[in-house]
Amino acid sequence: MNIKTNCRRATMIIEKKEWGSIGLLQNLELAVHLSWCRDCKIYKVQSQQLSQLIREFILHSTPDVSTLDKSAKDRLRQRIDDELKK
Repeated sequence: MNIKTNCRRATMIIEKKEWGSIGLLQNLELAVHLSWCRDCKIYKVQSQQLSQLIREFILHSTPDVSTLDKSAKDRLRQRIDDELKK
């Protein structure tokens, strides 16, 4: 286990945790890193917000979400911008 993880690895673990699962060692590694890295704490919050927006969008969309029309893209972009301004 690498306790002195860098920000690149921390962001990878954050994303892996958000969309899947991580083991106990990676969870500990991330917790240690987040205890002192302000930038990665901010990244984690923004990543969670973006993931939530994506999940909500998928739940409220038509079954075929592989292509989005301009208005759907604009609505998603606006919601992302609104969340980032908070």
